[in-house]
Amino acid sequence: MADRRSVRLGARRRRVWLGQALGIAGSALAAACTGASLQPAVPEHLSDAAASGQAEDGRVPLAGRILYVSSSNIHVWANGATTQLTADGASRQPSWSPDGHLIAHIKVQNSSSDIWVMEAAGAKLWRLTYYGQQPIERRRWAFRPRYWPTGNKLLFLSDEGTYDLMVWQLGLDGQRGSPLLRVPDGEGGLDHPSVSPDERRLLVTSYREERPQVWTWALPSGPWQQLTHAPGGAYDPAWSPDGTHIAYTQRQADKHDIWVMRVDGSGTTPLTTSGRARAPCWSPAGDAVAYIGDGGAGFDIWSAPVPPALVTADGASAVAAEPRQLTRGASVDAVSGLSWTG
Repeated sequence: MADRRSVRLGARRRRVWLGQALGIAGSALAAACTGASLQPAVPEHLSDAAASGQAEDGRVPLAGRILYVSSSNIHVWANGATTQLTADGASRQPSWSPDGHLIAHIKVQNSSSDIWVMEAAGAKLWRLTYYGQQPIERRRWAFRPRYWPTGNKLLFLSDEGTYDLMVWQLGLDGQRGSPLLRVPDGEGGLDHPSVSPDERRLLVTSYREERPQVWTWALPSGPWQQLTHAPGGAYDPAWSPDGTHIAYTQRQADKHDIWVMRVDGSGTTPLTTSGRARAPCWSPAGDAVAYIGDGGAGFDIWSAPVPPALVTADGASAVAAEPRQLTRGASVDAVSGLSWTG
């Protein structure tokens, strides 16, 4: 049985993610995490160079498509232009399928949320979970759908049968849903699950300690390995496409920045120094990381190139190049994060 401290921390964590689901704390949480001021903003057009993803220093344009959420609708950034994909005001936490043809996401309802999948072209939309159709006392939450590397099933978070969020897996037909990883109830649960490209490890944020930390779980039966020991906490972990590195957000005092480390937790290297960055996701080529940062009047999408050698031969951290801003006035939902495909 969890001790009183674990139960207290778990209850606090539950209030946070429940507030996010209800849409009453997403902006407040993001502001608390980054220190940014969230004010409504009208999207601005970038310069021709910035709009194409090309910085004024002559860096090459960014390839691919980046999913993000604004005003509880899914949008996609590509070649400097943004396109709105949903209009229901209930869609969040989108994730590309490995082939870039499908988008898994959640739709938030009264006292529940469910997993949906849509075609990237918008021709088809289908539902995978039905928590929202249960009687009010049996409704549950589904969060953060992520595709298995093979694309044949999804990971997601749910509190079905538990107090805290645990990791579940689900077929793309909505069948064969089952728990993948559970921890003792009352510890605060798990967040940001994703499977390594070689399908051997599950990456999560764990709240078993007073501050969140990044851990891996060897599939299918363990053991655990703690990768971060950040005094202020670490979260938002994301695998590099080749499975050799992990990007994550690290908190130091009231600052939040993007860091990269090897999969064993060594070679930690900061990619940003603004103190207002979170939710990293890798480019398909693994040569850049997109993230959500302070745009001045809300949150926008930024990217930072990943140095070819993150750690030099003498153990010193590589110096990251200057990040570039991809959107202005987009009011990006920091809790929903980003997803990048080719």
